[in-house]
Amino acid sequence: MNKAIYALGFFDGVHAGHQALLKECCRLAAETGCDTGAITFRDHPDALVFGAPPVLINTPADRERLLHRFVSRVVTLPFDRKMLDTPWQDFLDMLCRDYHAAGFVCGDDFHFGYRGQGNGQLLLNYCRAAGLPGAVVPEQTVDGTRVSSTHIRTLLEEIAAAMGQKGTMSALRRTAAGLYTEADAHTLEEILAAKEQGTAALEALMLPVESVFTPLPLLVVEPWVEQHLYNGCPTSRYPAADGRYRVRNAAGQFLGLANINGGVLRVEKLFVERN
Repeated sequence: MNKAIYALGFFDGVHAGHQALLKECCRLAAETGCDTGAITFRDHPDALVFGAPPVLINTPADRERLLHRFVSRVVTLPFDRKMLDTPWQDFLDMLCRDYHAAGFVCGDDFHFGYRGQGNGQLLLNYCRAAGLPGAVVPEQTVDGTRVSSTHIRTLLEEIAAAMGQKGTMSALRRTAAGLYTEADAHTLEEILAAKEQGTAALEALMLPVESVFTPLPLLVVEPWVEQHLYNGCPTSRYPAADGRYRVRNAAGQFLGLANINGGVLRVEKLFVERN
Protein backbone atom coordinates (compact mmCIF):
# COMPACT_ATOMS: atom_id res chain seq x y z
CA MET A 1 0.00 0.00 0.00
CA ASN A 2 1.33 3.44 -0.94
CA LYS A 3 1.85 6.15 1.64
CA ALA A 4 -1.10 8.54 2.00
CA ILE A 5 -1.91 11.95 3.40
CA TYR A 6 -5.09 11.60 5.47
CA ALA A 7 -7.78 14.10 6.34
CA LEU A 8 -9.22 13.33 9.79
CA GLY A 9 -12.84 13.80 10.80
CA PHE A 10 -16.28 12.26 10.97
CA PHE A 11 -17.32 14.11 7.78
CA ASP A 12 -21.09 14.00 8.27
CA GLY A 13 -22.49 15.78 5.22
CA VAL A 14 -19.08 16.28 3.56
CA HIS A 15 -19.91 19.99 3.59
CA ALA A 16 -17.85 23.04 2.57
CA GLY A 17 -15.76 22.90 5.74
CA HIS A 18 -14.92 19.23 5.16
CA GLN A 19 -14.19 19.94 1.52
CA ALA A 20 -11.60 22.54 2.55
CA LEU A 21 -9.82 19.79 4.55
CA LEU A 22 -9.99 17.37 1.66
CA LYS A 23 -8.61 19.93 -0.79
CA GLU A 24 -5.72 20.68 1.55
CA CYS A 25 -5.12 16.94 1.82
CA CYS A 26 -4.95 16.73 -1.98
CA ARG A 27 -2.53 19.66 -2.10
CA LEU A 28 -0.14 18.07 0.38
CA ALA A 29 -0.40 14.72 -1.40
CA ALA A 30 0.47 16.34 -4.73
CA GLU A 31 3.52 18.00 -3.15
CA THR A 32 4.78 14.76 -1.60
CA GLY A 33 3.75 12.22 -4.25
CA CYS A 34 1.47 10.40 -1.81
CA ASP A 35 -2.04 9.04 -2.20
CA THR A 36 -5.00 10.92 -0.74
CA GLY A 37 -7.19 9.54 2.01
CA ALA A 38 -9.79 10.27 4.66
CA ILE A 39 -10.19 8.69 8.10
CA THR A 40 -13.78 8.51 9.33
CA PHE A 41 -15.75 6.39 11.79
CA ARG A 42 -18.59 3.92 11.34
CA ASP A 43 -20.53 5.32 14.30
CA HIS A 44 -20.73 8.87 15.60
CA PRO A 45 -18.63 9.32 18.78
CA ASP A 46 -21.64 10.80 20.60
CA ALA A 47 -23.30 7.37 20.53
CA LEU A 48 -20.67 6.08 22.94
CA VAL A 49 -19.81 9.27 24.81
CA PHE A 50 -23.36 10.50 25.47
CA GLY A 51 -25.37 7.34 24.87
CA ALA A 52 -27.20 8.63 21.79
CA PRO A 53 -25.96 9.76 18.37
CA PRO A 54 -27.28 12.86 16.59
CA VAL A 55 -29.56 12.42 13.60
CA LEU A 56 -26.98 12.18 10.83
CA ILE A 57 -27.03 13.96 7.50
CA ASN A 58 -25.67 10.95 5.59
CA THR A 59 -25.64 7.20 5.92
CA PRO A 60 -22.15 5.64 6.23
CA ALA A 61 -22.38 4.43 2.62
CA ASP A 62 -23.33 7.88 1.34
CA ARG A 63 -20.55 9.46 3.39
CA GLU A 64 -17.94 7.14 1.88
CA ARG A 65 -19.29 7.74 -1.62
CA LEU A 66 -19.06 11.53 -1.17
CA LEU A 67 -15.55 11.30 0.29
CA HIS A 68 -14.40 9.27 -2.69
CA ARG A 69 -15.19 12.28 -4.88
CA PHE A 70 -12.20 14.00 -3.29
CA VAL A 71 -9.79 11.29 -2.15
CA SER A 72 -8.74 7.89 -3.42
CA ARG A 73 -8.77 6.07 -0.08
CA VAL A 74 -11.46 6.10 2.62
CA VAL A 75 -10.80 4.28 5.91
CA THR A 76 -13.88 3.76 8.09
CA LEU A 77 -12.91 2.78 11.63
CA PRO A 78 -15.14 1.47 14.43
CA PHE A 79 -15.70 3.93 17.26
CA ASP A 80 -15.80 1.50 20.15
CA ARG A 81 -14.58 1.53 23.74
CA LYS A 82 -11.05 0.68 22.63
CA MET A 83 -11.01 3.66 20.24
CA LEU A 84 -12.49 5.91 22.92
CA ASP A 85 -9.70 5.03 25.35
CA THR A 86 -6.83 5.28 22.84
CA PRO A 87 -4.40 8.15 23.60
CA TRP A 88 -4.15 10.62 20.74
CA GLN A 89 -0.48 9.83 20.04
CA ASP A 90 -1.25 6.10 19.83
CA PHE A 91 -4.10 6.85 17.42
CA LEU A 92 -1.75 8.66 15.04
CA ASP A 93 0.90 5.96 15.49
CA MET A 94 -1.67 3.33 14.54
CA LEU A 95 -2.60 5.22 11.36
CA CYS A 96 1.07 5.45 10.38
CA ARG A 97 1.68 1.78 11.13
CA ASP A 98 -1.49 0.13 9.85
CA TYR A 99 -2.68 2.52 7.12
CA HIS A 100 0.66 3.90 5.89
CA ALA A 101 -0.14 7.48 6.87
CA ALA A 102 2.53 9.95 5.73
CA GLY A 103 0.87 13.16 6.90
CA PHE A 104 -2.34 14.54 8.34
CA VAL A 105 -4.88 17.33 7.90
CA CYS A 106 -7.60 18.28 10.38
CA GLY A 107 -9.87 21.18 11.23
CA ASP A 108 -9.02 23.70 13.92
CA ASP A 109 -11.92 22.40 16.07
CA PHE A 110 -11.09 18.70 15.67
CA HIS A 111 -10.43 16.68 18.84
CA PHE A 112 -9.38 13.05 18.98
CA GLY A 113 -7.96 10.42 21.28
CA TYR A 114 -8.70 9.74 24.94
CA ARG A 115 -11.03 12.41 26.37
CA GLY A 116 -10.58 14.38 23.15
CA GLN A 117 -7.16 15.48 24.31
CA GLY A 118 -5.72 15.52 20.79
CA ASN A 119 -6.19 18.73 18.80
CA GLY A 120 -4.85 20.56 15.78
CA GLN A 121 -1.80 22.00 17.50
CA LEU A 122 -0.79 18.65 18.97
CA LEU A 123 -1.25 17.05 15.55
CA LEU A 124 1.13 19.63 14.05
CA ASN A 125 3.63 18.99 16.85
CA TYR A 126 3.44 15.25 16.14
CA CYS A 127 3.97 15.78 12.41
CA ARG A 128 6.90 18.12 13.03
CA ALA A 129 8.60 15.63 15.35
CA ALA A 130 8.04 12.76 12.89
CA GLY A 131 9.08 14.77 9.84
CA LEU A 132 5.63 14.48 8.28
CA PRO A 133 3.61 17.14 6.46
CA GLY A 134 0.63 18.39 8.41
CA ALA A 135 -1.96 21.14 8.23
CA VAL A 136 -4.79 22.56 10.32
CA VAL A 137 -7.55 24.18 8.28
CA PRO A 138 -9.48 27.09 9.83
CA GLU A 139 -13.25 27.10 10.03
CA GLN A 140 -15.19 27.96 6.90
CA THR A 141 -18.06 30.45 6.90
CA VAL A 142 -20.93 31.27 4.56
CA ASP A 143 -22.45 34.74 4.94
CA GLY A 144 -20.76 35.02 8.33
CA THR A 145 -22.13 31.71 9.64
CA ARG A 146 -19.72 28.92 10.55
CA VAL A 147 -20.24 25.85 8.38
CA SER A 148 -20.71 22.76 10.55
CA SER A 149 -22.56 19.47 10.49
CA THR A 150 -24.49 20.56 13.58
CA HIS A 151 -25.73 23.72 11.86
CA ILE A 152 -26.74 21.78 8.75
CA ARG A 153 -28.58 19.17 10.86
CA THR A 154 -30.52 21.97 12.55
CA LEU A 155 -31.50 23.42 9.18
CA LEU A 156 -32.59 20.00 7.91
CA GLU A 157 -34.62 19.35 11.04
CA GLU A 158 -36.40 22.69 10.61
CA ILE A 159 -37.17 21.92 6.96
CA ALA A 160 -38.32 18.40 7.84
CA ALA A 161 -40.52 19.64 10.67
CA ALA A 162 -42.25 22.05 8.30
CA MET A 163 -42.86 19.11 5.95
CA GLY A 164 -44.04 16.81 8.73
CA GLN A 165 -41.07 14.50 8.21
CA LYS A 166 -37.80 13.55 9.87
CA GLY A 167 -34.75 15.09 8.25
CA THR A 168 -31.82 13.21 6.82
CA MET A 169 -30.07 13.80 3.53
CA SER A 170 -28.45 11.24 1.25
CA ALA A 171 -27.93 13.54 -1.71
CA LEU A 172 -28.61 16.99 -3.10
CA ARG A 173 -30.10 17.42 -6.55
CA ARG A 174 -29.17 20.48 -8.54
CA THR A 175 -32.30 22.11 -9.97
CA ALA A 176 -30.72 25.16 -11.59
CA ALA A 177 -27.40 26.25 -13.06
CA GLY A 178 -27.17 29.96 -13.71
CA LEU A 179 -30.04 30.87 -16.01
CA TYR A 180 -30.99 27.26 -16.68
CA THR A 181 -33.43 25.08 -14.79
CA GLU A 182 -34.51 21.45 -14.92
CA ALA A 183 -37.02 22.41 -17.63
CA ASP A 184 -34.07 23.10 -19.95
CA ALA A 185 -32.42 19.74 -19.25
CA HIS A 186 -32.60 16.50 -21.23
CA THR A 187 -32.25 12.96 -19.94
CA LEU A 188 -29.45 10.69 -21.08
CA GLU A 189 -32.05 8.55 -22.84
CA GLU A 190 -33.26 11.56 -24.84
CA ILE A 191 -29.71 12.49 -25.83
CA LEU A 192 -28.85 8.92 -26.90
CA ALA A 193 -32.06 8.70 -28.93
CA ALA A 194 -31.23 11.99 -30.67
CA LYS A 195 -27.71 10.75 -31.38
CA GLU A 196 -29.17 7.78 -33.23
CA GLN A 197 -31.25 10.17 -35.36
CA GLY A 198 -28.26 12.25 -36.42
CA THR A 199 -26.63 15.65 -35.96
CA ALA A 200 -29.77 17.68 -36.66
CA ALA A 201 -31.67 15.93 -33.85
CA LEU A 202 -28.81 16.48 -31.42
CA GLU A 203 -28.56 20.16 -32.32
CA ALA A 204 -32.31 20.53 -31.76
CA LEU A 205 -31.76 19.61 -28.10
CA MET A 206 -29.11 22.25 -27.60
CA LEU A 207 -29.88 25.72 -26.32
CA PRO A 208 -28.50 28.55 -28.48
CA VAL A 209 -25.24 30.14 -27.34
CA GLU A 210 -26.98 33.51 -27.07
CA SER A 211 -29.18 32.18 -24.26
CA VAL A 212 -26.17 32.40 -21.92
CA PHE A 213 -26.01 36.16 -22.47
CA THR A 214 -29.69 37.11 -22.39
CA PRO A 215 -29.20 39.36 -19.31
CA LEU A 216 -27.07 41.66 -21.51
CA PRO A 217 -28.80 44.36 -23.59
CA LEU A 218 -29.18 43.59 -27.30
CA LEU A 219 -27.39 45.61 -29.96
CA VAL A 220 -28.38 45.20 -33.63
CA VAL A 221 -25.64 46.46 -35.94
CA GLU A 222 -25.58 47.58 -39.56
CA PRO A 223 -23.67 45.49 -42.17
CA TRP A 224 -20.67 47.85 -42.23
CA VAL A 225 -20.38 47.71 -38.42
CA GLU A 226 -20.67 43.92 -38.65
CA GLN A 227 -17.62 43.93 -40.93
CA HIS A 228 -15.75 46.06 -38.42
CA LEU A 229 -16.50 43.44 -35.78
CA TYR A 230 -15.28 40.61 -38.01
CA ASN A 231 -12.06 42.50 -38.71
CA GLY A 232 -11.49 43.51 -35.10
CA CYS A 233 -11.74 47.20 -35.95
CA PRO A 234 -13.30 49.69 -33.50
CA THR A 235 -16.28 51.79 -34.56
CA SER A 236 -16.07 55.38 -33.30
CA ARG A 237 -18.95 57.66 -32.26
CA TYR A 238 -21.33 54.71 -31.98
CA PRO A 239 -24.81 55.97 -30.96
CA ALA A 240 -25.38 53.80 -27.87
CA ALA A 241 -24.68 54.02 -24.15
CA ASP A 242 -21.42 52.68 -22.74
CA GLY A 243 -21.64 49.07 -21.61
CA ARG A 244 -21.42 45.43 -22.56
CA TYR A 245 -23.77 44.09 -25.24
CA ARG A 246 -24.80 40.92 -27.02
CA VAL A 247 -24.76 41.65 -30.73
CA ARG A 248 -26.89 40.54 -33.68
CA ASN A 249 -26.66 41.54 -37.32
CA ALA A 250 -29.49 43.04 -39.35
CA ALA A 251 -30.66 39.54 -40.30
CA GLY A 252 -31.09 38.62 -36.64
CA GLN A 253 -28.06 36.31 -36.42
CA PHE A 254 -26.26 36.29 -33.07
CA LEU A 255 -22.68 37.44 -33.64
CA GLY A 256 -21.15 37.65 -30.19
CA LEU A 257 -20.25 40.19 -27.51
CA ALA A 258 -19.06 43.77 -27.77
CA ASN A 259 -18.26 46.67 -25.48
CA ILE A 260 -18.89 50.39 -25.89
CA ASN A 261 -16.61 52.71 -23.97
CA GLY A 262 -16.52 56.44 -24.60
CA GLY A 263 -18.67 56.00 -27.70
CA VAL A 264 -16.24 53.48 -29.24
CA LEU A 265 -17.62 50.03 -30.10
CA ARG A 266 -15.13 47.15 -29.87
CA VAL A 267 -15.59 43.42 -30.32
CA GLU A 268 -15.12 41.27 -27.21
CA LYS A 269 -15.79 37.80 -28.61
CA LEU A 270 -17.38 36.45 -31.78
CA PHE A 271 -19.30 33.18 -31.95
CA VAL A 272 -19.56 33.04 -35.75
CA GLU A 273 -17.05 32.52 -38.55
CA ARG A 274 -15.51 35.71 -39.87
CA ASN A 275 -16.59 36.68 -43.37
